[in-house]
Amino acid sequence: MRTVLTIIFVIIFMWIVAFSFAVRNAMGWEVVDIPEPTIEEQVEGSFMAAKPIECTFDETIIKEYIKNTGEEPLAKAITYMTDGTEVYQVQVMLYVNLKQKTFSVFEIYPDGSACLSLQANKLDIFSFGLST
Repeated sequence: MRTVLTIIFVIIFMWIVAFSFAVRNAMGWEVVDIPEPTIEEQVEGSFMAAKPIECTFDETIIKEYIKNTGEEPLAKAITYMTDGTEVYQVQVMLYVNLKQKTFSVFEIYPDGSACLSLQANKLDIFSFGLST
């Protein structure tokens, strides 16, 4: 169990680092114009990416989603996001179904909204040399 929790913690940490610079306003996600990278930036290998994210103010939708997937809460973390003017403390929740090998990541914002930012299946747990 310790190994599973360690792996999940590593996944959450990498996810938080990757998405902690997302921009959000009080009305929901907004489209942000991103300038074309310069040649120097392209050489460095970093780039901005966007993906569709489902958000709601209705907690029953989230509860129903979790019930339908059979996922259980495994971990939570706190991250900080900004809209360029304010910094928001955001709770990140990780739900896992080890039998079905699925997991979901929710972001919960101070205004009561929640976003399903990642859902995946075919979950493989690696030991990374740790013993159980």
